[in-house]
Amino acid sequence: MIAFIVMLADRGDRRKVIAIFQTIQMLCPIALVVSLATHEIAPWMVVALALVVGITDALSMPSYQSVVPSIVEPAQIPSGLALNSIQFDLSRILGPALVCCSHHSA
Repeated sequence: MIAFIVMLADRGDRRKVIAIFQTIQMLCPIALVVSLATHEIAPWMVVALALVVGITDALSMPSYQSVVPSIVEPAQIPSGLALNSIQFDLSRILGPALVCCSHHSA
């Protein structure tokens, strides 16, 4: 499995790999919202969609991390990698905080 993931990151078009997996990840919450709106949601659906998001994240992460050096100038690679890390850290902090604020105000 690891060899397949590395092959995707090294030999495939990284931007295309990222776009495909991000599209799949985008469709999962849409499916969840549609299921909620139609009152057809079941616990197994939530688990299955979370599993799909987790698998696609694991498959796209090596490509995502290796695309930074191909985008920025060689002298700016440390800054690009730092900004990439900041993006992940902020999403882990701000996402739950925004959900908490939206539940508190509702």
